[in-house]
Amino acid sequence: MSCRIVPALVLCSALLGCAPTADTGPDSAGTRPSQARPSGQIGATSPPLELQTLDGAQVSLADLRGRPVLLNIWATWCHPCQDEIPVLEALYGQYRARGLEIVGVTIDGSGRTDDIRDFARRYGMTYPIWHDPDQRVMPAFSVIGVPTSFLISHEGKVLWRKTGEVKADDRSLAAALDSAVAAAAPTE
Repeated sequence: MSCRIVPALVLCSALLGCAPTADTGPDSAGTRPSQARPSGQIGATSPPLELQTLDGAQVSLADLRGRPVLLNIWATWCHPCQDEIPVLEALYGQYRARGLEIVGVTIDGSGRTDDIRDFARRYGMTYPIWHDPDQRVMPAFSVIGVPTSFLISHEGKVLWRKTGEVKADDRSLAAALDSAVAAAAPTE
């Protein structure tokens, strides 16, 4: 009997890894306390993240400080990740000139760089892709499945979080993006 339970648990955890859950937002009082929060939670300071591009260049979130960042954690084998790429591309086109950076962090294993490049080309991904074959981003941001996305302010605070596919009609994301780029805009 236990031989049947183990495969069932593996299948359930694999399916849940790509299953969307509700957005994380303000607490029941409508506030976002600045008290210490777990990494990757709304209101928390973004954890440090140092990875490499597909070309092997060292990159980090600290390098992007001063600009809002939409950080999208994904994998080539994840179908919801594939489905959200056109939405992320549209957001990149819409907000890039206003200072937003979108970064896709792939958790595909090592030795997959050429496959990831081919995938990015096939899906028309133009925003930067960082590679995390050791999946260090997962515990750093308290991620339990992909896709998961975070909007990080120009000051490094997590403003918005979504486990599951980013949708074009997500009003909470649109509002958070507008607010983040406005807050980061230079004042005259």
